[in-house]
This record gives sequence, structure tokens and C-alpha cells, in this order.
Amino acid sequence: MSVSPPLSIEAAGRLANIAAMGSMRIVRLAADLKDEIGEPGQLSWNLKDPTFVWEYANRAIIAFMPLDITISFRTDEKDKPEEQDSERPLGIIHVAYRAQYSLKEEPANEEDIPHFVGISGFLHVWPYLRAEVQSLTAKLGLPSLTLPVLMSGHAAKKVTLLRATEIIPAESVADEANC
Repeated sequence: MSVSPPLSIEAAGRLANIAAMGSMRIVRLAADLKDEIGEPGQLSWNLKDPTFVWEYANRAIIAFMPLDITISFRTDEKDKPEEQDSERPLGIIHVAYRAQYSLKEEPANEEDIPHFVGISGFLHVWPYLRAEVQSLTAKLGLPSLTLPVLMSGHAAKKVTLLRATEIIPAESVADEANC
């Protein structure tokens, strides 16, 4: 089942009352960023609209949340003509998280799960993503990029763990399916 925004806070809340976070971990981390900027400026970012995937079995919801953030650099130079664009791409950061939730009650209403993963799952993963982006940019000697504290939810669709390889590299998901 796939749900497009707007997601239902009410549906997510019904499941939030019976779900408990079991674990959150990175299953993919890749960055292709240029580390030479050579002039003062600021970083900006753009989050590619993500689609989260989930599976429900054995009183647990397992969600994979792949996120791609494009990083750009804008110079601080005020002497450049306005028609000359001073923003240039620096690269992209790919991060995928795996969250596992255990359910206190069974059965969960499967129609509520995409709303729960899209809203609550996204809110759970966001602080981890913020930390990862800030750490990577600092390690590269770039101006530190701090993402905002809060973002809205994103779509989630039901898949089997093996089908999640369409979104996350096969080796990451295969390892998870064998756990």
C-alpha cells in the first residue's frame, strides 16, 4: 500500500499508541562531495523527496528510509553581478536508515502503517540525519551544515524486505533479511 501526502496524523497516532522503537541504524552511507571551495560562503541543501518502505510481520514493523541530500555552495561575494549565479553544486549525501518497531498489541491496522512510517518514522530518523550531515560536512572542512530541527513526513509503501533492494543497495537489505 502506498500513501501520498497529505499523511494522516490521526492514523499515525493510532499506531504510535501501540508501537515502540526497537532500533534505528544506518544501513547505507555514501557521500560524493567536493571538499575544495576556496572562498567564504554558505552551504545549502535540498532533500530529494523520499519514499520509505516497510514490512509488517511477527508483531514488528521494519521500515527502510533512504534519504538523498544535495549540497550546494553559495559564495559570500557581494562584488559579483546579480545575474551571475554564485551557487554551485558540491555533491550528494546518500543515507538509508532501518528502523524496527515492536507492537504492544496485535493486529495493527495495516492502513495506518504507511502514515505511521511516513510521519513518526521520519520524525525518528531526522535527528540522526541532521547529525550525519553536520558531521560529514565538518569532516570535509566545509562550512558546517545544520539541517532544521523539524521537517514534515513523507510517503511510505509496503514491500517485502527483498523488494526493498529497489531503493536500497541489495547487500544492505539482504543482510537485514537474514537477521
